[in-house]
Amino acid sequence: MCPQNHGKETFDSTAEGIVDDLLRGAIEMHVHGAPDIVPRKMSDIGLLRATKAAGMAGVMIKCHAMPTTARAILAQEAVGGVQGFGGIVLNKPMGGLNPIAVETELALGGKSVWLPTQSADNDIKFHGRVSLGTVPLFDEKGNFLPELHEIMELIAQKDVILGTGHISYHESEKIVNLAREKGIKKIVITHPESPRISMPPEMQKKLARQGVIFEWVAFNMTTLTAGKGKISPEVYAQNIKAIGAESCVMATDFGQVNNDGPAEGLAGFIKVMLENGISAAEIRMMVRGNPMRLLGLS
Repeated sequence: MCPQNHGKETFDSTAEGIVDDLLRGAIEMHVHGAPDIVPRKMSDIGLLRATKAAGMAGVMIKCHAMPTTARAILAQEAVGGVQGFGGIVLNKPMGGLNPIAVETELALGGKSVWLPTQSADNDIKFHGRVSLGTVPLFDEKGNFLPELHEIMELIAQKDVILGTGHISYHESEKIVNLAREKGIKKIVITHPESPRISMPPEMQKKLARQGVIFEWVAFNMTTLTAGKGKISPEVYAQNIKAIGAESCVMATDFGQVNNDGPAEGLAGFIKVMLENGISAAEIRMMVRGNPMRLLGLS
């Protein structure tokens, strides 16, 4: 069991040789830093300092409200010796399905384009929020919007990551089919275990056979989402074993004030997965090999 801390479940990140070894050279593919419109545990510079101190190779900075590539570049220059990566989430603040914003971010060196998260219809319905307007992917006839086609073509041209964000698993399956038609090679299903998504195991297996990567995040193991139960480590391990580590990455989705920092969070996630039967070789693939391939570093 993970120890409790003021009602929040945290990982035991005691320095153990095997965990430290797996952390060295790892890339954190999903973490939130400041500045942001909500409080964050540390700044982008702090994120890179923390990952560097742990011997990690880099960190992908994500923000629901603004692009992060320029931020990552500046943080990398300030810290040195560790890599920062960024991208754009197609939420309302970015203009939704905004091809010009995507083109600009990718010209800066952005590595990921995420479909809507907090502006996704699925996310808004899950949380029961009064919407200021969703970012739709389809027209009234159920066809993909022209702007989405244009964005997909930009992603394919730059050979960067398409992340599915917080859309439903039904929408994700359709998106994967369109992305493959457009020639996109790097498709990542964003935290399929999240209560707002809950992608069925059979669909995971089906998409894995199509070369899709699944991003498992520690956040849903440690934090209640909209009052829903936390996901057990056993479920994570079962899913990873079912689809294969070659189809997975491990990340944290941390950055919240009450959660661990990126290095502690990923170390804890590694420890829990080792305890649940995931091998060191499989973990190394998920925290280093697959992230490097997705980022075009190998």
